[in-house]
Amino acid sequence: TQAWATPVVGRELAYALCDRIREAKGVERLVTLCTCSDVAVQLAGIGALEQCLTPANRHLLVRLELDQFINTVRKCGQEDFRMVKASLGVLESLFKQSANTCNRLIEIGALDAILYTCRSSDEKIQRHCAAALANCAMYGTAQTQRNMIQHDAAEWLFRLAFSGDSSVQYYACLAISVLASNKDIEAAVRPSGTLELIAPFVASHEPGEFARSDTAHCQGRSPDWLRRLVPVLSARNKAAQCLAAFHFAMEADIKKQQGNLQVFQQIGAVGPLQNVAMRGCRHSRQLAKSALLLMGHELPKHLSSELLTWKAEDIGQWLLDIGLSQYAQVFTISVMDGEMLSSLSDDDMREELEISNRLHRRKLLREIVRLRSFADYDKHDTDGIGQWLCDVGQEMARYRGAFLDCGVTRSMLNHLTNEDLNMTIGMKNALHRRKLLLAIQRQFGPYCPPIPEQTTT
Repeated sequence: TQAWATPVVGRELAYALCDRIREAKGVERLVTLCTCSDVAVQLAGIGALEQCLTPANRHLLVRLELDQFINTVRKCGQEDFRMVKASLGVLESLFKQSANTCNRLIEIGALDAILYTCRSSDEKIQRHCAAALANCAMYGTAQTQRNMIQHDAAEWLFRLAFSGDSSVQYYACLAISVLASNKDIEAAVRPSGTLELIAPFVASHEPGEFARSDTAHCQGRSPDWLRRLVPVLSARNKAAQCLAAFHFAMEADIKKQQGNLQVFQQIGAVGPLQNVAMRGCRHSRQLAKSALLLMGHELPKHLSSELLTWKAEDIGQWLLDIGLSQYAQVFTISVMDGEMLSSLSDDDMREELEISNRLHRRKLLREIVRLRSFADYDKHDTDGIGQWLCDVGQEMARYRGAFLDCGVTRSMLNHLTNEDLNMTIGMKNALHRRKLLLAIQRQFGPYCPPIPEQTTT
């Protein structure tokens, strides 16, 4: 415990001690103590085991009859609550071993045990529960995350996020952010209300101070752990993205003190942080910029979120940011502004811009969709068509720019046909078209052919 708490070099010191314990067969002896009949010895063994679970030692524990170990702890925990409290730290650590280990733990009831224990008012127990759920979300597969939702993990995270302990709040927000970054279950995460608690947490904590406030995270996280958080920086959900930016600002402060800033380049975090610094929400931009400055990277040129106001030079900067600067010249000549950029199709890129690389076209289209989702169209959307689309469904928000580009207003909606949506708006998803047409019919009545313009003679 003292080694982990040592400033700056604590991680290296603790890892060295844990290696010696493993080499001396100490992990096997601790497992034996954890499963003996004497409760006092069990508690001491579990407490010692928790402190020495580095990645190598976790791997060894998983190989040493993991099922028997968990079942013994659970059985004893039914008779002595101290055993549950002691074992939660071990479970928290095991959930960040691998996806297979996460699935095994869920199969033998570890997730159920953690969620049941979330009702405790003990802050130490709450902290272990929140961190374990965050690790499960990060290290598990998409199916693991779906299992968490099916077990009502999002609702329990809401309770943890209201804890009086800042670390419990943080890990609950981290867990819900990782779950929300999975677009397939984001809709199932939202009703819990936990995502709405991220902004107040971020606004009331300074990353560097928070990093030093708790020995559990004052040494920072491993490269493998951080690599798993990088995709959350590109999440569609802005609250999840903001929490990820907060953590990287915290880690940058820690890694700078440790002299280990190169890890962020190695795990591919710099590019996504630069994207957040340019296009994220206000808090996310501030946090990403803070992280980049601590890492020693130049801040990217800020591009306006109003895509429709972009000029050719803004498009050139955007291509540089996404790693496709080789197309800057052809875009500058042919794509004169943000409005043209937002309406580009795959055919346009292949035939007009002569971009033959299919993967590059796919990346460009994906980034354009992201631009449109972040774009601030409010000044151009005086009719509220964007809000109406969002009311129909979150997946409809991506079409806001296309509706505005085509001059579609709310009064024109019941004049639209399936072909209009497909060919003019560019809504290629048939299910989206059907959903939208049904929403139009419910609110504005059945299809009404537009009145042809009268010509004067």
